[in-house]
Amino acid sequence: FLFRGRIVYVSRSRVLERTTTKPPGTVLDTGLGVRVATGDGVIDLQVAMTRSPVPWIWPSPFSRPKPGDVLE
Repeated sequence: FLFRGRIVYVSRSRVLERTTTKPPGTVLDTGLGVRVATGDGVIDLQVAMTRSPVPWIWPSPFSRPKPGDVLE
């Protein structure tokens, strides 16, 4: 997905037994992972990274999504 113009690659996630009425891609909560609405429920993004301009783990303390942000 895209976050602030950068491609983010997910390497670990889990599906949550939760439903939502928010549009797909909407960040619902940020804690240890990032909980995001999907077309069929909620996914918890646990480990992700970006490669450009330098490799870094996502989300970092400096680049963290907020509830309501939309991942493309």
